[in-house]
Amino acid sequence: MPVTSLLIVAALQLTTADITIDLTGATTVVEARYEWDEPFEFLTFNVIRLPRQAFRLIPGATSNTIEIDTLAGLYRVRLTSVTSLNRTAVIRYEVTGDTFRIPLAVPEIPTEPGVGRVTITIGGLSSHVALSDGFPRLERRTDDYATAELDNVPSFVRLPPNVGDWSVNKLAEITVIMLVALASLYWLLRRRRVLSHRTSGNSQ
Repeated sequence: MPVTSLLIVAALQLTTADITIDLTGATTVVEARYEWDEPFEFLTFNVIRLPRQAFRLIPGATSNTIEIDTLAGLYRVRLTSVTSLNRTAVIRYEVTGDTFRIPLAVPEIPTEPGVGRVTITIGGLSSHVALSDGFPRLERRTDDYATAELDNVPSFVRLPPNVGDWSVNKLAEITVIMLVALASLYWLLRRRRVLSHRTSGNSQ
């Protein structure tokens, strides 16, 4: 790899990422548009490989050349610019199978400090979901759409469960309560054993 190319990639910073997740069709479709502060020659994105899930790039979403490698634990997407002034890229792909968590394409460059803005929009959400139990924290905009704004691109989005379903937050709360109860029970039994031992010792 030429030294000049390395310097260009190192100098790049992500300024904007607009990511849309569409849940309305038979498959979950993700379309992500990225903008940088400088033109790029090539970029690499990482998409985590989640169990019981399939990932497929949708061709024609961008004018750039895209290659993909399947590696242990992730998909590596390499994007090469076809023009010397390109500052934007669009990656579109579909996810099938277990879509409780949706992987996102994370660029291997930093977000510009204080300027970078990442917007995630999820369309097709049921009105019966608990938005507070998703990741990242979502805000409902309409009956079908919810958005989140972050400083960086996360590696995945965890869809909020339906109201009444077991959520990660609820499971965490129940686990903490059970641990506290078990610790209290252990302490009480230990204290009773110590007191019983002292009483039997004094009676002798």
